[in-house]
Amino acid sequence: MVHYSYLDELNKKTRRIKVYWLFLIVTISIAIISLLVIIRNETNFFVDIQESKNGLTNEDKKEIEDRLLAGWARKELGLDEREKLEAQILGDQTSALDEEEKLNIEKRLIQ
Repeated sequence: MVHYSYLDELNKKTRRIKVYWLFLIVTISIAIISLLVIIRNETNFFVDIQESKNGLTNEDKKEIEDRLLAGWARKELGLDEREKLEAQILGDQTSALDEEEKLNIEKRLIQ
């Protein structure tokens, strides 16, 4: 009688261990699949940008800039301060300006 309960305990522990291993394998698989999906989405985004023949709009450039640059890099380059300065000086008209006009205004402000 005692050896049957011991076998039952061993069977329960082995089933529990099998469930833990299965859970671990499933978790790792989901992490790998999600990582591959993220990589594919980012790759498709950059392929679409490279294949566009018409050039990039300001919104596309801003989206690329936001995806590529981390917060500390944006701060180092002064991009956030530049946008704030443009908004203060020009108001809401900055989104309507193209890059050449922005560069001309920036050159005039520096001189």
